[in-house]
Amino acid sequence: MITGLAGALAAVLIAVVATGTAAADPLADKSRETTTDDGWHIRITKTDENLDRYPNLAATLFTREGFVTLKAAADVSGSGSAPVNSGSITLGYQIGCQADVTSGAAIGLL
Repeated sequence: MITGLAGALAAVLIAVVATGTAAADPLADKSRETTTDDGWHIRITKTDENLDRYPNLAATLFTREGFVTLKAAADVSGSGSAPVNSGSITLGYQIGCQADVTSGAAIGLL
């Protein structure tokens, strides 16, 4: 009886933790400016960034899912010594693990 109750309680706890909530989090707009050595003024702006968080699709307790959308623009002004013919913007994210498992991990039910 107690083993069955403990198993049912563990199953409910896992279902509640694994499902979580899905929500969209708008992030602050940001802009950076610099002037190149030859005189061009460059401004890069990130706007309308939105992070949609979702419960993990594999139903694991240790990771999360997320989808990011945003707009980015670069403006070049001024009068540099060489013409600007092209450019590119690269977006990147640094992602970390929420659990430290450097010394190993063990999961079990009593």
